[in-house]
Amino acid sequence: MDHLLLPDGAQHFIIAPYAAPKDQWYEHDNVFGNFIDYPGRKLWSEDDLHGKNRFSGRPDQSVEQFFQTWLFFGFAIEFFRLGDIDDVLTGEFLVSRGNARVQAVSTMVLLERLQIWVERVKDKRERVWNEYVPMFEIVREVLNRFCTPDEADRLLTEKRPTWPVRDEISTTMIALLFTLTMTAARACDKMKELAEIEWPTARSRILAKRLERMWCRADAATFLADLQIDGQYYFAASQSPRPDDLAQHYDCTKERCFFNVDDKFYETKHAGAPCSRESPGGGKMGFCLLAEQKEWVDAVCQTIDDDEDAFPIARWDRQSGKLRAMKYNFREGPKPEYVAISHV
Repeated sequence: MDHLLLPDGAQHFIIAPYAAPKDQWYEHDNVFGNFIDYPGRKLWSEDDLHGKNRFSGRPDQSVEQFFQTWLFFGFAIEFFRLGDIDDVLTGEFLVSRGNARVQAVSTMVLLERLQIWVERVKDKRERVWNEYVPMFEIVREVLNRFCTPDEADRLLTEKRPTWPVRDEISTTMIALLFTLTMTAARACDKMKELAEIEWPTARSRILAKRLERMWCRADAATFLADLQIDGQYYFAASQSPRPDDLAQHYDCTKERCFFNVDDKFYETKHAGAPCSRESPGGGKMGFCLLAEQKEWVDAVCQTIDDDEDAFPIARWDRQSGKLRAMKYNFREGPKPEYVAISHV
């Protein structure tokens, strides 16, 4: 998780241990198969992967180590091999923490390695993407099966099996899937195709609980519904509102914010510019809607982008019942009266 961006001064707080003995670490096998064939090489059946009969009676620790070895380390190693980077090994993703006997997962190596990978796949984008998608679909299916919140999976017809994989570990799997998928789609020029692919419904339970504890319930629900794991992790590591501010959200629900504020104590804030900006030559105001512009927003954006000496003003036209975009030029004509609305 430490490859993901956090606010200045924030600390990475998800620590995922990896306790598998070295002789059970993932290794690419040119003879007996690679990522897709890994469960069969380890004598895991399709029923086992679905958690039937409590993973055929395997100990919880064994189940956790299998999925972590396969869906994190194996996935990363085979991803880099798609870019002819064959020297990535499990040890690169492990760091020692103090005197702990168990090592922890670190993803800092991704930052440098992914830059090299992007350069390596430029001449074989189509083949790399076609080989990546089946791996993506497998990881997505497993994580969806065990890490999708019940309320998000209304079509579930059978009780979800208990997954003895700790939340910290499953969260790193979700983060890796997101990072590698976005990297592959951009490097292979497949962002349009990515939009048509079913995206994972898997969610990090540990991030969800942290967001719900730190933020207004409605805000937390929005973070979880609208953001991917990088955004969720960013807000989960951000400084939450002060306790006295958060206390005003006591009536909020997941569906709606009922922030309780007394207007009498609300202090209005105004931006310094352009509200108070003065120009010796005054300004000129005129309509700037063009024939090819169907929305007033287009005209507003064009003014901002193309004219450094002007800013747009939205004007309500009573006759048409629509907003019109007007442009105020600092160097010509009279200065118009207008209202700058904050917190939009």
